[in-house]
Amino acid sequence: NYRLSRITAMGIFQRRLQVQETADLNAWDAVSVGDAQSKIKPLISLIFSLVDSVKLQMISPNGAESRKLNAALDELSETLLSRTLSEAEINSLREDAAVAAHQHGAWQKRVIGELQLETAEAAKELIAGINPVLQGQADSTKRLEVLCEQIRAAAGDRPGSAMETALADLTRHIQSEVQRTNRLRADREATSAFVERNSGLNDPDSSTDALTGLMSTASYMNLLSANVRSARGEHSLAILNIRNYVEFQSQNGVQITCNLLALISQSLQAEFGEGFAIGKLKGDEFVVSGQANVEAMGQTIFKIVESLNAKQMKNKAQVNVFAGVVDISECFDASEAIESGRIASFRAQQNPSSPVVVITR
Repeated sequence: NYRLSRITAMGIFQRRLQVQETADLNAWDAVSVGDAQSKIKPLISLIFSLVDSVKLQMISPNGAESRKLNAALDELSETLLSRTLSEAEINSLREDAAVAAHQHGAWQKRVIGELQLETAEAAKELIAGINPVLQGQADSTKRLEVLCEQIRAAAGDRPGSAMETALADLTRHIQSEVQRTNRLRADREATSAFVERNSGLNDPDSSTDALTGLMSTASYMNLLSANVRSARGEHSLAILNIRNYVEFQSQNGVQITCNLLALISQSLQAEFGEGFAIGKLKGDEFVVSGQANVEAMGQTIFKIVESLNAKQMKNKAQVNVFAGVVDISECFDASEAIESGRIASFRAQQNPSSPVVVITR
């Protein structure tokens, strides 16, 4: 019975270990040696608690047999304690993570490209719809102005006449129509500017962002991949975003949003010179990386973010930028580095006490 209990106990431990490891492996999307060991520690704690529980439950009248069972359980505990992932296992996990990240990046890029194309097409349709309305509005305003002059000539500027009252009403109506025409013209110009700025974004081979002139996603990821592979020493990366970007654009319009994106680009280029790579990946996402201490880069980014958030755009739109800064010196590839930066940026978005979060290894 004791032998059977011993075999059963060890079988339970092995099955729990396999199930837990399988669940953990399925959950990992980027693994380093340190990450792997940290994943194992909770599992070992669980096994130890089970070992202690079994020791208490298996009380044998035969002292020698009991000691033998306890020794076997202790040996199992020591084995679990020294359990580490092999280099081959870690490399395999990293390769799987890199493939998954590449597939996700390709899917994300395709979706963004489709959305940008749809947006550009919708903007062109809007321009096509505005043009005839604008022309008709202008023609109508001209006819009203001519009619107004005719009425004024017929009235002979006689004060207090019904004709003068009608003339005043007509003049106000003309002014209202002129204002409406001007608004339509401004909408057309803003939409045309949006289409022009984003015309290059749908080209997957474009090396620069059409609005800011910074490196595009494709060119930045290629450069970052080379830098990650050849990095020696400290290597840091920061990602900046605009809080509630979609709402900001909806409330303030395309022109003010484009001005804000250009302002962020200028601020980054003013602070980070030679040795740093700056890019605009998508929407409101800016990234900067280079050979630098993560805490030093964090201080520089904090200064930039504070300066931006102290500004107000035209029409008093308040700027709200946040950022995440990470040490990427141990990252496997560019996708892992960007994902680490996005995690830090997300934490900054959730952090009410500071607009910048710095994560060190």
